[in-house]
Amino acid sequence: MIDFEIIQNAFSNMVASAIDYVPRLLTALVILLAGWLLARFLGRAAQAAMKSLGVEFHQEVGQGVNVLLIIMIVIVVLEQLGINASIMSSIFTNVITLAVAGLALAFGLGGRDVARSVLAGHYAREQFALGDRVIIDGEEGTLEAIGPLSAEIHVGSARLIVPNTVLTETAVKIKEPLLDQPVLELDE
Repeated sequence: MIDFEIIQNAFSNMVASAIDYVPRLLTALVILLAGWLLARFLGRAAQAAMKSLGVEFHQEVGQGVNVLLIIMIVIVVLEQLGINASIMSSIFTNVITLAVAGLALAFGLGGRDVARSVLAGHYAREQFALGDRVIIDGEEGTLEAIGPLSAEIHVGSARLIVPNTVLTETAVKIKEPLLDQPVLELDE
């Protein structure tokens, strides 16, 4: 026959475990709700910050921040519920690491030319003085400015904008100012 005492003990243990689990479940729900609200707020804040900086893909940045925070919150909620989320946490960490490394590599490779121009601007400011008469690729003009990425040369009634690397990596002829001026003779 069926031993009702064993069934009753099993049922009592199951009900007791469920009652003991309720505080963990309520805490997990509070964490999930608060985390979701915080993720939405921070996602919108990131989007607004990127928009104010003039970043065209500001919506994607905001959504990315939102998604990343929600994934982190889900991991915390699973841990609160007693579910081992270490594998999910490791995968999430690895994906974030790979994404950051990929962005760093893309920025490094893409920013190589910008860094080269900035360094060339530094060296060009050491080699040239503003107001120098220069000839670059047959164009003669007055060096008006050397910015972080490019230099401005006044040629006649036009402005010639050249990358700083042109000043440091090509032949640039500097005309002496005294040689261009007519010699004035004074009668005594």
